[in-house]
Amino acid sequence: MSSIRKYFDEVDKNFFCKTCSKKFSVQKTGTTTHLWTHLEKSHPNIHATAKEEVEKVKAEKQVCAPSTSSALKRKLEESNMKISTFFVKTLDSSTKKKYDKAVLNFILADGRPFESAAGIGFKNLCSVFTKGSYNPPHPTTLSRRLDDMVNILHEQFEANLRSDMATSKPSITFDHWKADNQTNYLVSTLHFISESDWTLKSRCLSVVNLENLNSDHTSSATEGIIRGE
Repeated sequence: MSSIRKYFDEVDKNFFCKTCSKKFSVQKTGTTTHLWTHLEKSHPNIHATAKEEVEKVKAEKQVCAPSTSSALKRKLEESNMKISTFFVKTLDSSTKKKYDKAVLNFILADGRPFESAAGIGFKNLCSVFTKGSYNPPHPTTLSRRLDDMVNILHEQFEANLRSDMATSKPSITFDHWKADNQTNYLVSTLHFISESDWTLKSRCLSVVNLENLNSDHTSSATEGIIRGE
């Protein structure tokens, strides 16, 4: 059981925060991400304590791990070192940028944490495929590059949208839908007539996660988000 649940009471397939009594639904997938998000936003001190408990449990598991696991890790490290030292590292900057982008795309496409790139197995795989010439970026570096990528794509999207719309008068629609894991979303979409070929174009502007949306107040909550309240 996730350690986060100790800070919530579970009653009739719902979680209630022990600190503020806020209600949360139990996700079919068993995920507790929404509980972590609530503590981080509303109770940062409790969130910090919970994270420390998780890290402590991880550390204890590592200490108690079988010796064969440590031996295998050492062999992989030694193998990686041998490959890296045997081949001459002659990776040019443009190729490295291409590899870095491929690693970032791998993280995004599979929904993996940035720490995946720091794993010994993944590093060894990169070393084998590139004959020891490539070492993946640090997770923090990948996170910063994702932010840069988002900014670039946002600028490109805005420029292309302005060009496509020209002097057209757009309309905006808002759609509410619920995913398989019972998470509510609000999607805003822009619609306009392209002056170049006179066809209807639609562009998604935003997707907002409506955390713990009360079904009795859907319209008022949606209005508040649209107005930016």
